Amino acid sequence: MKIQNMAVVFIIIILPISILLSVYVKGEVEVIKRQNKYDQILSESTYDAVKAFKLNTVNNSRSTQADSIRRDIKASINSFINSLVTNLGVSGYGTESIKPYIPAIVYTLYDGFYIYSPTINLETGVYEHIIKPYIYYSIRYRIDNYNDVVINYTLDNYIVVYGIVNGNYVSRAGYLENVTDISINGSQVTYKGTVITDETAKQYYIEAREFTQWINDNLAEKITPSNARKIGENDETYPEFEGNVTDRILNITGSNDPQREDSAFNVHRREVIRLILQDNLNSAITSYSANSEALGTTYNFKMPILEEEEWNRLIENVTMITFMQGLPIGNKYYNGYSVVSCPKNKEYISVDSIYYINEGDSYYHRIDCPEIVNENTLVGYKNIEFERKINSNLGEENKEYIYEHEENACYYCIINSNYESQPLTSARIQAQYNAMGRIRKELYKRGDDLNKD
Repeated sequence: MKIQNMAVVFIIIILPISILLSVYVKGEVEVIKRQNKYDQILSESTYDAVKAFKLNTVNNSRSTQADSIRRDIKASINSFINSLVTNLGVSGYGTESIKPYIPAIVYTLYDGFYIYSPTINLETGVYEHIIKPYIYYSIRYRIDNYNDVVINYTLDNYIVVYGIVNGNYVSRAGYLENVTDISINGSQVTYKGTVITDETAKQYYIEAREFTQWINDNLAEKITPSNARKIGENDETYPEFEGNVTDRILNITGSNDPQREDSAFNVHRREVIRLILQDNLNSAITSYSANSEALGTTYNFKMPILEEEEWNRLIENVTMITFMQGLPIGNKYYNGYSVVSCPKNKEYISVDSIYYINEGDSYYHRIDCPEIVNENTLVGYKNIEFERKINSNLGEENKEYIYEHEENACYYCIINSNYESQPLTSARIQAQYNAMGRIRKELYKRGDDLNKD
């Protein structure tokens, strides 16, 4: 009898606990499922937005100009939000229903970035999501009253310098290259021992050498990270750079070659871009958290901690990062973000974003593809030039798609991408240096008109 009584008591105590645990576990499983589902939806919507951005820039001849870029980004954001509400199944409520859960969207471009987040619209006085003014990757270096400059960094070795140098106001811009790598003998230009044959590429290397020499003569021995100041912040320093008085970041030499990832210049450049992105993004999200009631939510929005690999993607290419927070999922709230790069764009060129064609070959390749033949006729072009685009000469009623280049993608190195890399011969190296110089010279850069004292 005692055993029976104990069994009854056990059932009375344990059964409710078991039921509660079962309900709790079931709820947690459902939360995880919805978390994963929302992660996938956010990622897919971000990919849709990046795809829209790429298509718009391909078909927009003015896509590197500020007003045009804003229009392309606005269209990309609309694509993101439309995709998001459709995939979440809330399209019937309209796009405004999802915006309160989007604290920020960031587009990192070649020399700066746009943030799309809620703020007071100065034109209407309404608190709403807008694309904020463009923010450059800029930092101020104050040495003394005779040397006080602002440097705009970019995703590569191009910089813009303006301010007081040796007591005089200057504004200059250009690419940094190790001057000992560039030799000029009359009309012959060589880069790292390779003769440059493309005339436009020659201009790139000549101008890069001249600009770098000016930097070495005027700023190389003066600027260290410890000189860094926040722009417009009353000489406020960056704690991250305090005490670093040894790295001569603008002393461009073989050991501080801007083409090397581990050079003092590149390490500092990446740190500057990351700090400016992080500060402005954190400020935007924190500001929205303090004012989110205006859009009908009281969620505590916070800047998440990004992985190092994600920061690398933001710093190395044109990239979009989207945030979605505060969306109820069971007894919790969704908090996620997605980082998607756009390697095919008109803003930025890298070694990996150039495809090569040559005489007698109907395919385009990467520079190290084993299928390349007739290496002596290789010519490189931006990867975006091989994308399909609309023939703007025919009008909307007679829409037709065209290609700048008629070659097809090589199956081995472009489509499959699973191939054994071919060591670069002297002919391939020459083609690569010609292409990099020519394309960089032709790219639109906002600082090109500043090369004057």
